[in-house]
Amino acid sequence: MKPDTRYAKSGDINIAYQVFGSGVHIVPKQNYQKRLFTIVAARIISPKELNSNSKELIEQYVTQFRGKVIQHKNDILIAVFKGPSKAVHCSIKIKNAFEALNIQIAIGIDIRELAEEEVKAGSNKMENLTAAILHQAKSNQILTTQTVKFLLSRSEFHITQHKSIFNVTTEETLHLYSVSSNSEPDENLDNVSNVHLSQNDSFLEDVLKYIDDNLDNELFRVDTLCLEIGMSVRQLQRKLKAIINKSPNQLISSVRLHRAKELLLENRHSIAEVAYKTGFSNPSYFSKSFKKEFNLTPSVFLQKQFYN
Repeated sequence: MKPDTRYAKSGDINIAYQVFGSGVHIVPKQNYQKRLFTIVAARIISPKELNSNSKELIEQYVTQFRGKVIQHKNDILIAVFKGPSKAVHCSIKIKNAFEALNIQIAIGIDIRELAEEEVKAGSNKMENLTAAILHQAKSNQILTTQTVKFLLSRSEFHITQHKSIFNVTTEETLHLYSVSSNSEPDENLDNVSNVHLSQNDSFLEDVLKYIDDNLDNELFRVDTLCLEIGMSVRQLQRKLKAIINKSPNQLISSVRLHRAKELLLENRHSIAEVAYKTGFSNPSYFSKSFKKEFNLTPSVFLQKQFYN
């Protein structure tokens, strides 16, 4: 007997069940709740295909920056990240490494609202969009969309306007920007075939992870961070100053504010709710901090995004 599949709702959970005569078999329904993903697409220009060493190198960097490779076909590789800053830092590392190997690469970055299942399967919309951006990128160039650009810190990246294109598939105009690092490329990339991720990168990623894990905890402070990583406040200050030229307090605040910017873009929460979700107990102080970091208040930022 062919089962009859039906659906029911229990609280906030959708349940699918199959009826076999008088028996019932519960079938978990796939979760299509959407959230923001940063998508990175890399295309090898010369040589034409990704060899095993190139793939391994890219996957190593993607993993370091807590991303995930979801697709690679011949000369194209697509990865997703939870935040644009990690995605751009990773892309710059990959570009520099491939330049040292005399491999020409083009990289495109965008942010899209996608369901987990779409990301796992690789949606046509995602592929069409990344193809449109990559088509505009020159050799050894990283292009981002305007949405990504708004979420990046100009103190870390050099951003210049590239061009605007109309994507026929998605019927939208894409404003593209070229992005590069404000710091010099790594000096240790001369022997990239045996590249090892630097201790500084690993240390910084650990620090960022602890901050991310405590993002909504307003009591999370520098002394708490020091306990987590087993380092004194003075040691942490010296190390962060040497790596990113920021104090621990500045880094914690910056991570909170960039996450707040991402949440505002989702357009699901009020400004006060975003403030609380990112560890700010006072919405007024949050607005002042946001303006100091991005040169505009959260309300003006939302107006520019959704009402212009």
